[in-house]
Amino acid sequence: MKKIFRFSFARPEQFHAVGRRKLADFSGYELPGELLTDDLHLTASPDFYCGVRDLAAPQLARLIPYENLVMRSEFARFFAKRCRSAAKLGATYVTADFDLAHALANDEMRRKLQCFLKGLFGILAENHLTLLVPVRIPAVPDGAAARDIRDFCRGLLYPGIGLYLDFHPHEPGAFDFVQTLAELRFDARYWRIYFEPERGNQLTVPLLEKLFAALENTAVPQAEIAIAPGNTVPDGVALAALSETVAHFTGEA
Repeated sequence: MKKIFRFSFARPEQFHAVGRRKLADFSGYELPGELLTDDLHLTASPDFYCGVRDLAAPQLARLIPYENLVMRSEFARFFAKRCRSAAKLGATYVTADFDLAHALANDEMRRKLQCFLKGLFGILAENHLTLLVPVRIPAVPDGAAARDIRDFCRGLLYPGIGLYLDFHPHEPGAFDFVQTLAELRFDARYWRIYFEPERGNQLTVPLLEKLFAALENTAVPQAEIAIAPGNTVPDGVALAALSETVAHFTGEA
């Protein structure tokens, strides 16, 4: 199985600390949606800026599908503007957390969310973007199962919306996902691996080997993995350590 690694920035401060250089062993960047402002001055680079994380802040995305028509229309304009900015940079996907795990547990919320997402199809198609919807691993308590989220996305009958497996490997139960992967065997291409160095968590070769061993049982020929080191601003030592870990799997170590 081919593995592609990207570096995922949670905040603009992280991106500015690294600068616009390309990190060794990473194929590109996943930019934070907050960067897509009117004063953004970045040169388009499809091989560099691969995606945009949280095109809208989760606090907003989780509420807007259930607001009134005026607010939903205003959000659609905001979403379209940011999609145009993402496309100009060369991004092929954006992510937005509509909290599907909880929305799908309620029939009325499911219906409203479905209608809302269908309203975004034209914007995504116009900008040649895929919208990736996070599925948290381990799952949130009382949330919809991964297969329900998969079935909901497939039921939209639009290929421009897919799953984004948001993996938190240091949380209890994180690796109890073998059954989940069996259910998502055709939908396990996109991953974000989230860890918090500020809490002493590190991304290690054995941890990734454990994940990839499970992925070998899926039908996905390629895994695209965004490495997301929490909210800290990484220093040179931390970046070098991450590059070394990734290099173990890219064959450049």
